[in-house]
Amino acid sequence: MVSHKIRFGRDVFIAAIATGLKSVRNLLLIRFISFNLSLAEYGIWEQIAVGLALVLPWITLQLPSALLRFLPGIEDNHRWRDDFYSVFTFVVVTSSLFALLICFCKTLFLSYPHLQIFVQHANLIALLIPLSAAVNTTFSLLRALRKIFTHSMLTLTQNFGEFALIGYVLSQDQGLGSALLSLAIIRASIALAGLVIAHSQFGFAPPTFKRVREYLTYTIPLVPNSSFYRIFDAGDRYVLSYFWGHTAVGTYSAAYTMSSFFTTLISPINMVLLPMMAELWNQQRIGELGDYMSQAIRYSTLLSLPALAGAIYLAPSLLPLLMPETSVSAAPFFGLLSCSFLIFGIGILGGNVLATAGLTRLLFFIDFTLAVFNLLLNLLLVPTIGIMGAVVATLLSHTCYTLTVLYKAHQIAPFHVPWLAMIHSSVGSAIMLTVLLLLNTWALFSLVGQITVGITIYTIFMLITGGIQKREVLYFARMLKGIGSQ
Repeated sequence: MVSHKIRFGRDVFIAAIATGLKSVRNLLLIRFISFNLSLAEYGIWEQIAVGLALVLPWITLQLPSALLRFLPGIEDNHRWRDDFYSVFTFVVVTSSLFALLICFCKTLFLSYPHLQIFVQHANLIALLIPLSAAVNTTFSLLRALRKIFTHSMLTLTQNFGEFALIGYVLSQDQGLGSALLSLAIIRASIALAGLVIAHSQFGFAPPTFKRVREYLTYTIPLVPNSSFYRIFDAGDRYVLSYFWGHTAVGTYSAAYTMSSFFTTLISPINMVLLPMMAELWNQQRIGELGDYMSQAIRYSTLLSLPALAGAIYLAPSLLPLLMPETSVSAAPFFGLLSCSFLIFGIGILGGNVLATAGLTRLLFFIDFTLAVFNLLLNLLLVPTIGIMGAVVATLLSHTCYTLTVLYKAHQIAPFHVPWLAMIHSSVGSAIMLTVLLLLNTWALFSLVGQITVGITIYTIFMLITGGIQKREVLYFARMLKGIGSQ
């Protein structure tokens, strides 16, 4: 087995641990808010986060993503140094100018009652913009360098640092403003740490911006594309807020965040696969790219199908632990949203192929069409059936996205969909559920016991029936050796 496949597996494993812990942090944050703040305040918090995600691509012109596309496989340290500092300087300057604009113009929105809560915190929101842009750029550099262990540790430091500081200030009744200031402090620290790592890799030199024009040619079509994706992914919160208020946004966001765990299961593969795809594409190894894509789909479903079955079955026990105020009302949304995110996670794999091939205009068209489709669905369904309308719109949009990008990705780098493996995993998941239902009937096991037994039953079934092969077990064992040698 070639060494780069071992490294790929190690990187995925490390990223999986990091993203899993990040999901734990998100779930703990939901629980903390549900016990200490109102769902309306959580809804406002979510809208600020979504707003930042919407404006950042326009301000930075998506330049950090170009580091992932153009630098993997390059051996010249001078090129890495100049390109990184050119991109970093560009995005910090443009985002800082936009932040100043917000501070100067905030009074213009005071006449809109719905926006007054955001105006109160405008200075802190403005501060978060350049800090978030700087953090995103350093994280893109670490992914381009394929330093996944360092990337994961820094990501965990950010997420749990934010959680700890936010938890402290909210427990002291400091309010939303102090929580936003906590985000700014942690992100400033992370950006500084990223710069230190960059300096240790290739030193420092004043940027020349020599290749920024080339980078912009690639990234500018991705700018509106990213915003369309954000509208497609999060526009429903604003529609819900308008028709049903901030509390509805809080309830929906809590169920949405928990359901996004199923994309989180797949995201470690995506995180490592994108720079790997860029390297294979730059070296014209298209056949290998297709092979990686096939295996990525297989392993994604191998993990996510039993997790989906178990989560839906255990939802009545899990939801009250995380959001006691709304656990009953959120249960119907959780199952459908979980299915939606599993489907979407597979679609992201195909989207990475299109980005690697430089088909940014095609991605623009796909995301524009689906953003409009999703927004129209929300405007049609949310006023009449509320949160369920947003759920249905999300499920339909995610399904359309996945089918579209997988079809186009197959035309670029042919791969096969492992239908038999997916059926095999589905059968294993059904057997696992059957056992859990029997155990629940006999009332022999606690929640933790049921989860442990479910994982054990599924794993044993897959090993015995060949769903997980011996060579894969050996590969996993080799992959774990030297896991910290990044």
